[in-house]
Amino acid sequence: MKISSKISPELQEFISTQNLFDLKNLHEGVVHIGFPQQIEKTIQSVQSLFEESGVDSKIYFVHKATKNNAFIKQAYKLGIGVDVASYNELVSALSCGFVGDRIECTGPKNDDFLRLALCHCCTINLDSLQELERLIVIYKQLQLTTTIKVLIRINNPIIEGRNIAIKPSRFGSNPNDLSQFYCIFQKNSFLRFDGFHFHAYGYDPLMRAGILANTIELIKDAFDHGFEPNTINIGGAFREKTINNYQDWSTYIEDLEQKIVTSSPLPTWGKDQFGLFLNEQGRIGGKEKAISRFYNSSMINDLQIILNSETSDGRNVNIILAENMINLVIEPGFALLQQAGISIIRIIESKTFSDGRSGIIVEGNIYNLSIANMLHYTIDPILIKQNPNQTNQKYSTFIAGNLCHEDDFLVEREVEFDQVPEAGDLLVFVNTAGYYAGFEDATPIMHPISQQLVAFQKNNSWQITTPTNYNPYH
Repeated sequence: MKISSKISPELQEFISTQNLFDLKNLHEGVVHIGFPQQIEKTIQSVQSLFEESGVDSKIYFVHKATKNNAFIKQAYKLGIGVDVASYNELVSALSCGFVGDRIECTGPKNDDFLRLALCHCCTINLDSLQELERLIVIYKQLQLTTTIKVLIRINNPIIEGRNIAIKPSRFGSNPNDLSQFYCIFQKNSFLRFDGFHFHAYGYDPLMRAGILANTIELIKDAFDHGFEPNTINIGGAFREKTINNYQDWSTYIEDLEQKIVTSSPLPTWGKDQFGLFLNEQGRIGGKEKAISRFYNSSMINDLQIILNSETSDGRNVNIILAENMINLVIEPGFALLQQAGISIIRIIESKTFSDGRSGIIVEGNIYNLSIANMLHYTIDPILIKQNPNQTNQKYSTFIAGNLCHEDDFLVEREVEFDQVPEAGDLLVFVNTAGYYAGFEDATPIMHPISQQLVAFQKNNSWQITTPTNYNPYH
C-alpha cells in the first residue's frame, strides 16, 4: 500500500517544474537539495508562540541535523542561535557568521573543541565534572580574562507528578553532583553559571513538562546557593508530521499485524517487522513502538502542551517561567528542517529477487540516506519517469542500494508506484534535509559520497547553487 510523504507547495512546485534529470547529471552519486528559505515559517511560528505565552526564549538550531551549511547561514540571517557538537561544527558556524554569544556547545568535547569555544566565549553546556575541570585548565593555559557562560546538563531527572522511569543516559551529570559543580563555580569567578539543560529521550510533551517543572525547582535551589541562573534548556527531539495521511501508516501496521499472526508473507524484507512480534500468548507486541515511527502532532502543539502544563501546586509552567524571568531554550533540528529538502537517486535496473518479488537497484546506498541502526527511510519516494507517457500500472517493489551487502535497502518496506520503474528513471525522496541527507556519508567500495546543493527562490524563480556559494542576503 502507499504511504505518501507530506510535501509543501513549494517543494511540490519545484519537483514539478524543474529538470531533475539535469540536476542529477551534475553528480555521479546521490544529489541532496536543501531549501533553506523553508525554515523561516517554522521559526516565526515558534517565536510567536513564546511571545504570546509571555516567556523569554531562545532557539538554537542544531547543526548536526545537516551537513548543508546553507541552513546555518539562513539561521544566522533569521537571528537565532546555533548548537554545535564538535570542533568542526563550531568552525562551520563561525565561518557562517556566528559569534560566541549565539553559539552553544554541547555533546562530548575534546580539548581542541573546548579551546576554540573558550576563545570565542561560546556558551558551554557541561557534560560532566571532568569536562568542567579540563575547561578550567585550558582557560588558564590560554590566559583568558573573559567571562564564560556555562549550563549543567542533567541526567536521571525526576518527572514531577508522573511515576515514569526514564531511559538511562550516558550524557550529563546526576543532580546529586550539583554541590560539586557549585563549589568549583565559586572558586572560579570567570565562570557564569547560567542554568540547566536536559534532553528527554522520548516525544511525550507531558513527560518533558514534568522534567521542566522539576528543573525549575533546581533553579530555585541554585539561588539558595548564591547563584542567579536564568536559563532552562529543554533540548531537541521535537518532531513533525512527515506523512500525508497518518491513517495510512496505522492501516499498514494493522495489515502487518494480521500477516504476522497468520504467518503470511510480509511486505518487508527479511525479518523486518518494525518492532512487532508475537509474544508467548500469541498476541502482537511492540505495536506502540511501531506506531510511534511516525508522529501525529507537531513541535508547535507539543510546545503549547509544555507551556500550558501545570506543576504539582496547580500553577501553569509558562506563568512560573515568566514571573521568574527564566529563559526557555530549545534545540530543534529535525523539526525545523521539515519540508526543506529532497534527495534524487537514479535507478540502475529492475530485477527479480530470490523469493520472486521485484526489486530496483539504485545509484546510492544506506550511507547516503539514513542513519544506520537509528533512522531509515520508510515513506514512498516519488518516481520521475524518463518516459512520462508510460501508461499507469500499479507496481510493488523493494528499493535496494549499490553496496555488496544484503541489508542495503533504502526503504524498509515494499513500496508501490503508479508506473513501472525503469533504468534511468529517478526517485525523489522527500523530507530528507534533517539527518537523512548524507548524515553518514562514506565511500564504501569507492562509491561517491553524495552532493549537497541549494535551491532558493529569487524574483519568483528558482535558483540552484552550492552551499558554499549560497548567500541569503542576495
